[in-house]
Amino acid sequence: HFDTLYKEGAAGQSTLTQYTRYLTIALGILQSTTLITVARSGALFGTSASTECTQLITNDAWYAIMLMVITMTAGTGVIMWMGELVTERGVGNGMSLMIFVSIAALFPGSLTAIGQQQGFDTLIIVLIVGVLVVAGVVFVEQSQRRIPVQYAKRMVGRRTYGGNNTYIPIKVNMAGVIPVIFASSLLYLPALLAQFNQPAAGQEAPAWVVWISQNLTGGDQPLYMAMYFLLIIGFTYFYVAITFNPEE
Repeated sequence: HFDTLYKEGAAGQSTLTQYTRYLTIALGILQSTTLITVARSGALFGTSASTECTQLITNDAWYAIMLMVITMTAGTGVIMWMGELVTERGVGNGMSLMIFVSIAALFPGSLTAIGQQQGFDTLIIVLIVGVLVVAGVVFVEQSQRRIPVQYAKRMVGRRTYGGNNTYIPIKVNMAGVIPVIFASSLLYLPALLAQFNQPAAGQEAPAWVVWISQNLTGGDQPLYMAMYFLLIIGFTYFYVAITFNPEE
């Protein structure tokens, strides 16, 4: 069905975009419900948070919960609408730009903290590494594999046409940042599941919750890094296999 819509041109793309909007709203409802549930349990900021952070929701009536879910889902819709506006204006991929801005907004505070805690030398090293990483990402993103194409010559009357050489540009990184987003979202699920099963005060956490906390919650954990790497590779292959058909 989706392959048929993809081949229908603008009309099919419009239908796919509409499906994407519905899916986004559904995920917004799921995420808002999850956040509210975790907040009601007092584990949104961890079990070691202060009393003010564990008692965020004082009114747990059904209409209050419903209002919070609707408000958070509406915020998701507004962000989606703003991203589409940016894309329609030709500035670039709206959602990607908004994600980048949300990440870049943390740079000043993070760099200031590094300079104050680690020293000026460490800050310079971090800046140099950051510039090199950005340069490498741009280089890979702009890289193309050019497939040579040669058109056959044809005779029209006494004239010869064709015979030109050209190429088909194929991006090296066709998936972009989508596999990274999918991989990080999928790896967040075990930590979220562990948050739902946090023990009460004075009780011990289940063994599987402890295992998740020790292995699947941080970027400094070997298993987390290995799974993150494998998921990125897998999602990249899956995304390219769906969106790019070499026979076409």
